[in-house]
This record gives sequence, structure tokens and C-alpha cells, in this order.
Amino acid sequence: MGVPFEPSVSAAFNTGCVPGCTVTTCSCTPIAYYWSSTTYLGSKSQAWFVSSSNLYIVYAPKTTTYSVRAVRAGL
Repeated sequence: MGVPFEPSVSAAFNTGCVPGCTVTTCSCTPIAYYWSSTTYLGSKSQAWFVSSSNLYIVYAPKTTTYSVRAVRAGL
């Protein structure tokens, strides 16, 4: 038997959804740039980020202000 399903985002943070949208039915993530935890190998002062609107992935200086999103690994 599998592990019971748990939403990836706690309901306490489910504040940006449109009516009828929940963390288990669609994305409640605001459109923004989000940092990854991965440093760009070409420069330790830069890291990768992703655009949640078009999944554009690129690196930028770590001093740039972008959003972050908490994630957990594994089950």
C-alpha cells in the first residue's frame, strides 16, 4: 500500500489561489522568478532561477531579488 497523498504546499500558504483552485487541483503559485538552490558552475556568485510563467531557466547574480519556494525532497 502506498503513502497517503499529502499536498505539496500546506493549506496555510494556500492564499494566492483563484476560486475553485486548491494546492491539489491546480497551481496557486504566483507568476514570478524563483531561485533554485544550484550555483552556476561558471561563477560562484551566480545561481540558476526559473520563471514560473514560461519555465525560462537562466542564471543571475545572487544579489538579485527573486522569490523563493520551500520544497522538500523524497517521500
